[in-house]
Order: sequence, then structure tokens, then C-alpha cells
Amino acid sequence: MFIIRIILIASLLLVLSCSKNCIDYNINVDKQKISLKYNHLEKELFSAEIDNEAKHNYLIDKYDRLYSLFYSQMLNEGNPFSENAPIRLKTFIEHPSTSEISSTILTYFSDFSPYEKEINSAFKHFNYYFPDSTLPSITTLYSNFNANTIEVDKTIAIGLEMYLGENNKIVKSLPSDYFPKFIKQKMNAQYLVSDVMHCLLHNRFYTSLGDDFLSEIISLGKISYLIEVMTPNQDENLKFRYSKDELIWCQENEQNIWETIVNENLLYSKDKKLLNHFISLAPYTKGLPKESPSRVGVWLGYKIVKDYVESNCIDIQSLVNEKNAKKILKSYHPNE
Repeated sequence: MFIIRIILIASLLLVLSCSKNCIDYNINVDKQKISLKYNHLEKELFSAEIDNEAKHNYLIDKYDRLYSLFYSQMLNEGNPFSENAPIRLKTFIEHPSTSEISSTILTYFSDFSPYEKEINSAFKHFNYYFPDSTLPSITTLYSNFNANTIEVDKTIAIGLEMYLGENNKIVKSLPSDYFPKFIKQKMNAQYLVSDVMHCLLHNRFYTSLGDDFLSEIISLGKISYLIEVMTPNQDENLKFRYSKDELIWCQENEQNIWETIVNENLLYSKDKKLLNHFISLAPYTKGLPKESPSRVGVWLGYKIVKDYVESNCIDIQSLVNEKNAKKILKSYHPNE
């Protein structure tokens, strides 16, 4: 009886210890104070209140390197400091095709406050877990279909036209050579907030744990898991840029995915071409059935990380600092 009591007490202490250290997805961040600034470059770019010729200098003064990147690489207009740069911007703004895209963006995102609310919540979660980290500002813009999200200096820029929806007239008209069907299907606003968090977290915490398949998918899986922690109220599929059906396919086929990777000796392979089949955006994941979504390796990496965290009651800081991919793998059990 005495031995049994000792075992029960030890078990209880273990449970309490784990409960204390495990990640709580239900933290209340309402009282978490952050200062997050939003700018809307597209509104200033297409505004009739600022003279089109004077607009260039105004924008370069306000947005500095972000605007220089926008002008030279997104619009592909050359040197933003050249003498004729203001005229070139004026010509772009007044082009008939620009008028259609500008009115579409300004109408579709006339009220950005629902996205601000979700981003604010995610950033509060980030600030809760990483209180010493500096938060970037948020700038929306028209990227000329070049970028979903990009971080420049201390701001995360969001290319709003990349979220107009696959059924939008302009999105449908994009050339299929550059924007195939599987790309257009993902150009939806439901992914906007998770994309912002991916940009934030990837730029701060992504570190390749090694040059083999396992190390890379776990490195990427860490970021997906962190997105989940920062956006606990979002649907699970969004952090992978999946539809709900695509996520269900992964969950229902997890055992087959794992067996394929093991049987094909991919786990410790250093073949970058094979790795890219499992982590790159494509119609499906090459090496798996055509019914599979793309980037299944990222989903699997997330699942391995999640099992590791939940089996060992790992806190966020410990997860970020853990560099041993094989150690993380030990807790993985497919379909459990």
C-alpha cells in the first residue's frame, strides 16, 4: 500500500508539473498592451487628394526603403531616385489598367478593421510569449502581384491584390503561365492573417536544423506550430494555406505519408530536389497521390513538432531553442 501511494503521488506530481509547463492556448490577451501602427500605402498611391506628380516624393519620404522596393522591383520602374521617377509613377497611376485594379482593391478592402482585429490578437499573443521582441508596423499596399507578405526594415507589407479571391475578375484574368490554377485557388483573404504571422515568425525564428529531409520539415513545422499558438481561434487549415478538405486528406492519410517517407528512405536524405517535392507550392505533393495537397512535408513537420510539445510539455522558449531534430522526432506517433 505504501509503495502504491508513493507511485500515485509521483504520478500526480508529474501531471501537475506537465500542466504547469504545457502551452495554454486559451490565454486571455485582452489586457496585453501593444502599440501597433497601420499604414495603407495603396490608399495614398491611388488617392486623388495628392497630385500624381508630387506623389512620388511624398511616398518616398514617408515609406523610405519600402517604397523604393515597391517602385523599383514591384512596379519595375527602375531607379526611384532618378529625375524622371515622379513622371513614371504618374504614368503608371493614370494607366487605364491601373484604374481597374485600384478601384477593385479599394472597394474589396474598404474596411480593413476585421483583419486589424485578428492581427492585433495574434501580435498580443506574440508579445505575451516574447515580451522583449520589437513589433513591426503593418503596411498594406498594391504589390503588382509580386508579394503576399514581405518584411522591410520594421514593417510587414501586405500585397492586398493577392487576397482578392480566386473568383475575382482580375485574378481570373492573370496569365496561367505565371499564375496557374493552384496559385489562384490560394489567393483568398482567409489566409491573410496567417501569412502575416508566418512572415513575422519565420523571419525571427526560422533556423535550419540540418541539411537533411527530417531537419528541414521540422524547422518549417516549428513555424507552423508557432502560428497555431499565436492564432488559437483560427481554423487549423489556414496556417498551411490549405482548404479544410486538404487538411482532412493529410490527417486521414498520415500513416501512408509516413510509411512512404520511411520506405523511400527520404527521412535522412539530403537530396534537395526530393525535399522540394514535399515543401514547395505545387498542384500536389510529388511522390504522393495526386489527391494530396502540396507541401505535405510542412504539415508533417508540424505534426511531429506538435507531438513533441504535447508529449513532453515543452514551453515555447524551449521549443524555439531546441536544435536536435532527432530528439523532436522521438515523440512522434503517426495517427495518434
